[in-house]
Amino acid sequence: MRAVLLACLMLVIALPLGAQESFVVAKVDPSVDGPYPGNRGADELVVYTPAGGRATTGTNNWGTEAVVRGGVVVAAGGNDSAIPADGFVVSGHGEAARWIARVLVPGTPVLHAEGVLRVDDSPPARVRALLYRMRALEPRTRALDAMATGPERRRAALAAELAQVQAGESFDALEGLHARATALESEVWTMELQRMPSPAGEVRAVWHRVRETTREGVAQLAADWAAAGVNVVFPETIYASQAIYPDPTGLYPMFPWLDGFDLLGALVEECHVRGIEVHAWVHCFFIGIVGNEEEPPLLAGRHPEWLATNRRGEQASTIEPGYLFFNPAQPELRARMIAAYEALAAAYPIDGFQFDYIRYGQAETWESGYDYSDATRGWVVEQEGFDPLEIAPDTHPDEWARWLAWRERVVTSFVEEAATALRARRPQIVLSADVFPDLENAIAVKGQNWAAWGRAGTIDALVPMAYVTDAASVQAAVRELDGVLPAGRPVVIGLGPYLGLSAEQLIDQVAAARAAGATGQALFDWRTTSPDARSALSRGPWRQPTRPRWR
Repeated sequence: MRAVLLACLMLVIALPLGAQESFVVAKVDPSVDGPYPGNRGADELVVYTPAGGRATTGTNNWGTEAVVRGGVVVAAGGNDSAIPADGFVVSGHGEAARWIARVLVPGTPVLHAEGVLRVDDSPPARVRALLYRMRALEPRTRALDAMATGPERRRAALAAELAQVQAGESFDALEGLHARATALESEVWTMELQRMPSPAGEVRAVWHRVRETTREGVAQLAADWAAAGVNVVFPETIYASQAIYPDPTGLYPMFPWLDGFDLLGALVEECHVRGIEVHAWVHCFFIGIVGNEEEPPLLAGRHPEWLATNRRGEQASTIEPGYLFFNPAQPELRARMIAAYEALAAAYPIDGFQFDYIRYGQAETWESGYDYSDATRGWVVEQEGFDPLEIAPDTHPDEWARWLAWRERVVTSFVEEAATALRARRPQIVLSADVFPDLENAIAVKGQNWAAWGRAGTIDALVPMAYVTDAASVQAAVRELDGVLPAGRPVVIGLGPYLGLSAEQLIDQVAAARAAGATGQALFDWRTTSPDARSALSRGPWRQPTRPRWR
């Protein structure tokens, strides 16, 4: 049943007639030995063919792919794709991934020649693509004909006419056939959206970096959210060492571009009048980016003694370029952060508080992990009897395990203390945390044992950041949480429209998350959710207004 549902949700779109999009191919069948999985480098577009001798591309999650058979894209999204015997896989990272997501949707005819991949706009290729689209549409129109008449009959007629055009190689009617096919796909898509469930109590959230500086602008933003079916918003409230409201504790200065406008206060009022919950989204230990004017690490200049350091003595991260993190073990820092959170909860009728970057800095290997500042080393020597800078996982496995456990306790104890303080100020507040889906990696690299927070009820809702282009990985992230949390705990899955997801890909992920047991979705972020995706949500899975059920 689920396979049928997902098949129904996959809309096949063709590029507009006359489009001649292209991208330079960096590599074809690269060696399996390389610095990156699949030997796909930064911003590269790579083509993998059967001649390369590998079964799959071998790539990691930080990109996207399209599978091509018979000169037509037959699947899009995901990574480590199986390489078809009668085609190839187009794989990209960064700029190339964004191009693939935008251009290589299923049903697009493509040509790979002379080191360039391009849309094939020749009449024979367009006919092949239209025939593929009509074949892909067949199970969907047949399913719809059980409830409505017409779509399957018109699809079959179109397929027959296209077959005649292909056999006779007479392309005069091609544009008319293309227009009819596109109209039929749009009609089927609308019917499928209307048939999707829109359950009561579901969390339908968006993250948003608010840049409005007037009450009118905030009101329009809240109205747009309500029109799309959003019932929870996570406005970025504290980030880059600053806040969108006047912090009475003085730890976080207000953003100067607000010119004194209480943006958080306006947001809460405008959202509440429309039935939308406001959960303050707060960056915890990440404080800004070196050299970035929009996200300056202002607090680093005021409190350099709070900064975390890696084993090489570096403070700025390389895997998260230029990111600066505070040391989660610093007592004064922890006390002042929690005091600021308490003051926020006391001053504003927020519905929730969301912990983000509630962790140590990211690291590629154990050698680049955090924190090895003089302060931390002294505390670990005093409490555990060894210097963490003088041990390694292979030479000191027991001490290394204790070191990872120490870091984990540091982060968990902060979550516990902050949660207690927030609930004391606002007993009904909903506490959530943005977490990495891979629990083992989250603990070992970031000191983030989110499963323990969820099991203990310290956090009401975990929001795994499943920012991927395929639905299967979204399902895996939901099931990982479902496997470690007590029954009844909400699972709100974070989806990534910012990756360039089409409306169809996003709806497919919503359906996949629901099928795996998720109780809600959160989109990162509102600004990068396309108008088509917003429309599809409001016409389909988010069409029935509902209040979110967190407990």
